[in-house]
Amino acid sequence: MEKGIRKSIAKFISLAIILLMAALIIKTRSSSDPFQNLLKYTESHKKTSPKIFFVGSSRMRMGIAVDQLEKIDSVRQFYNLGNNRSSILYNCRTAEKLIEVSPKNSLIYVELSDLLITPPNQHQYFYSFEESLEILKKHFALRFSFAELNELILQFFNFRLEIKNHFSDEERILNEIEYYADELNFHGGTSSIITQDDLTSTSNDLTIFQQKYLVMLRKVINRGKQKHIKVKFILPVTIDKASERSQTLPIYKNIPATNKWIYSAAFLEKIHSDFFLRDLNHLNARGAHLHTLELFKDIIATTGSQF
Repeated sequence: MEKGIRKSIAKFISLAIILLMAALIIKTRSSSDPFQNLLKYTESHKKTSPKIFFVGSSRMRMGIAVDQLEKIDSVRQFYNLGNNRSSILYNCRTAEKLIEVSPKNSLIYVELSDLLITPPNQHQYFYSFEESLEILKKHFALRFSFAELNELILQFFNFRLEIKNHFSDEERILNEIEYYADELNFHGGTSSIITQDDLTSTSNDLTIFQQKYLVMLRKVINRGKQKHIKVKFILPVTIDKASERSQTLPIYKNIPATNKWIYSAAFLEKIHSDFFLRDLNHLNARGAHLHTLELFKDIIATTGSQF
């Protein structure tokens, strides 16, 4: 009993310390208005037609070629908000903000990913001090571990990264968020690429943690419905970490079909080659081209006559 109480007190103290550290560091780093930055990046003043957003990590950033989409379709407006090292809580928060500022009938694709406690590389550009703390609180409500606390502390004490982020100008920041094409060709196998078997053999059973995760996604979907904005989730076509696969695949299977991009068997078979990989976790420019063309089919099927 006493041991359990001591453990709970230690957790509480650790949480208080880490939130205080986060508050001090994040606040000193915020040199511009994150909300205004989002409005500027998504050209919120251009409300003549619905918009298409892609929110996620570096996998989204390197996997969705918006310049290619703009060549195919000059009517729709496309925005890639892939942010290196972003994870599901940050992705969902970005989606929530986009729902509030976007025209009706817009479409937001959100990348499903691991639940990481560490913030994206350029989180200070789109997330305010208060939002960053709120995201940390949500993380601890979903899952708590001292290992993750240690990981967060290590990132906060990465002074090289902190200095770089603090003094980065807007152009350099955006270069780490917008679509990035990489011509590098990886020759290390295809073990990270999702297969049709992965999608069909995964159990529908969810752990308590996964159930909480799914509830969070449903809240984002419902918030979108209230504003007449469609939210769809994308399972990354490359998932290198076994822990992320086991976490996200069952959740993906439990998302309603109308709120997720469902890969065709033909597409998964075609992209299953390291010819399309930059590394085990990212598509190269050729992979992004193929991935983007396939996604465009879903955009057309989803938006229909809205445009």
